[in-house]
Amino acid sequence: MPSLEVIKAIDAALPDEQIIKKVTNLLQEYAKNGEVEIELDEAEAKNILVPADTEIQIVTKAFLKEYFEINFQTGYRVMVALGGIREEKHGLLQAKFCFATLYCDAEGNMVTIDFHLEMR
Repeated sequence: MPSLEVIKAIDAALPDEQIIKKVTNLLQEYAKNGEVEIELDEAEAKNILVPADTEIQIVTKAFLKEYFEINFQTGYRVMVALGGIREEKHGLLQAKFCFATLYCDAEGNMVTIDFHLEMR
C-alpha cells in the first residue's frame, strides 16, 4: 500500500479535528480559573499552568502494531503541542507550554495521555 493511502487511512480513522476536540475537552474539564495545572512526566519537572483555551497543534500521528504486550498493543499514538510550536531547531520542535502524547486503542478511543516538555 502506498504511503499516501496509509496517511489517508489514519486521517479517516482518527481525524485531526477529533484529536483537537479530545484534548480541548480534557483541558476544559480540569480547568480552574481558565487554567489547567498539568503534571509533567519528567522526574525533575514541576507542574505547569496552561490556559484551557490554548492552541493545540498536531505534531505526529501514527498507528502502531506491537507484537508484544509492552504498551497498549495495537493502536494510535498522537503527539500534540500545547500552545503551538514555539521554535524548531535542527529538526527538534519546542512547544510553547508542553507536548502531550495521546495513546488510543485500535478504535480511536483515548486510553491515556502523557504530558512532557521534550519532543518524543
